[in-house]
Amino acid sequence: MRDLKNFDFAMLKIDQSFVSDLTDDSDSQKFIVAFAAMAEVLGLAVIADGVETSRQAEILSEIGCTGAQGFFFPQTDAGIRSLPVTRSTGSCLSELVTE
Repeated sequence: MRDLKNFDFAMLKIDQSFVSDLTDDSDSQKFIVAFAAMAEVLGLAVIADGVETSRQAEILSEIGCTGAQGFFFPQTDAGIRSLPVTRSTGSCLSELVTE
């Protein structure tokens, strides 16, 4: 893990396996919140892959993801879509993850 700091990352991409379970699995949400918090501290953009519903896009925006890709967006646009970040800094963990 020590070698990670030697790489020049611009973004952290969240795998669709976490996104697909986002609305039904609190563990997936916890991981995404942790990924987003880590990326924020490191100054990285957070891109979620596999977004298929408006609810997933909404939750990801609330968590702090800055971009997304998936079937929810028009098929003609294969690129990354920007998401509005709707949470305030530092509040994602306490507001979105419940036991």
